[in-house]
Amino acid sequence: MYDQNPQLTELRQILDRLSRKIDFIYDELHLRYPDEDVPLYVLEAREHVRQGRDGEAVKVVREHTAIGIVEARAVVEEMRARFHTRPRSSYV
Repeated sequence: MYDQNPQLTELRQILDRLSRKIDFIYDELHLRYPDEDVPLYVLEAREHVRQGRDGEAVKVVREHTAIGIVEARAVVEEMRARFHTRPRSSYV
C-alpha cells in the first residue's frame, strides 16, 4: 500500500533499514526496548536506581505521583531488588 510518490517510498525504505539496524544493535547488546506503556518518569527512576542513586529516584517518583516519601522509598527499594543493586547514597 505504498504511495505513488517516489520520495515517500524512498523514505519508508530508509526507515525500514534503520529500524532493522536498531533491532540488530539491541539484539547484539542483549538490550530490550523500554516498555511503551511505562511512563518516562519510571524509566528515569529506574536509571537512577541502576546507578545507585536511590535518593534521586525517590525524588523523581515523588515529583510525578501523589505518594509520600515512605511509599516512594518502597517503590525504589522494589526497583533496587529487581536490579540487585545497592544504594550509593542515603535517601533525600
